[in-house]
Amino acid sequence: MRCLGLAGLVGACLATTPLFAADLFDSAPPPMDMPAGQTELGSNWYIRGDVGYGQMDQATVVPSAGLFPTVGNAPIGDANTPVEVTRGNNQKMMTPNFGLGFGYRINDWFRVDADWQFSKGPGFGTRQTVFCPEQANAVSNYNTQTVNGVQSIVAVPVGYAYDFTQCDGNLHVNQYNNTALVMGYVDLGHWGLFTPYIGAGAGINANTMSGSLTFNQQDTGQTYAGATVSGSAPGNWVIQTGMQNGQPFYSTLPQANPSSGTRQPVGPANWNRTINTTKYTFAGALAAGVGIKISQSATLDLAYKIMTLDLSGGMKNTLQSVNLGVRYDLN
Repeated sequence: MRCLGLAGLVGACLATTPLFAADLFDSAPPPMDMPAGQTELGSNWYIRGDVGYGQMDQATVVPSAGLFPTVGNAPIGDANTPVEVTRGNNQKMMTPNFGLGFGYRINDWFRVDADWQFSKGPGFGTRQTVFCPEQANAVSNYNTQTVNGVQSIVAVPVGYAYDFTQCDGNLHVNQYNNTALVMGYVDLGHWGLFTPYIGAGAGINANTMSGSLTFNQQDTGQTYAGATVSGSAPGNWVIQTGMQNGQPFYSTLPQANPSSGTRQPVGPANWNRTINTTKYTFAGALAAGVGIKISQSATLDLAYKIMTLDLSGGMKNTLQSVNLGVRYDLN
């Protein structure tokens, strides 16, 4: 260290004389290159994107019971509240998937990614003809009444008698997966333009089921908006079951669960429903592939990936796919 300090002091003294200063700068060496293996700050960062195609093995959509009405019974649920659907047995399907992310190369052997993957799962669709109440007329039963020994017939409002029209009920549900993963990759050496690698990672999957249930009248093609009401009566749906005192006699429509109370709704109603439910699960992924250098900054990426979208269920919900993408270095 003392020798280096002395040499620096001598050089500074020589540079103070015109002769030596001119000779020193004329013979200055060119700038030194950065040592091998070192890069500029930020050049280890990269962005990536890929598209793939493969087999999804995932639970199907199971509609809630009662979405389609029976005669005299409106669909379940509040029209302003999304209807939940459940998940049934697994079904296999071929589907594309897409991914975006960014990563950092720690060294020539190891890099890490933060990725977002999108894929579509098995959905559900069906069409069913149902009877929609078109006109609701308030009706009364004409009962016999005796007051002070005098018999008379009294009209007692009992509910609404409906005229029905046929409607087409259309249920359509899509299933989507948005998967956020942190991946680690080991590059297995450079072979000319080719760099094989293996990788693994974990994250969270958001499985969303969304769709709609709509009803259209067959006679008009218009969206069914509920029955037109005429008169006022208790909120029972009734049907004619006979005659009494020369007048039609009405009885409340039978119910599967009599303890549930009178039938609702009476009057204009929106039978259409939205469907939206999301389930969050832990996800995992394995990958093996090869990077192919196509320019100084871009690498073509060909990989086989397998993801489990629900680690708690083992390998229950899986996506196996072949993906092709590009990694671009942010030099």
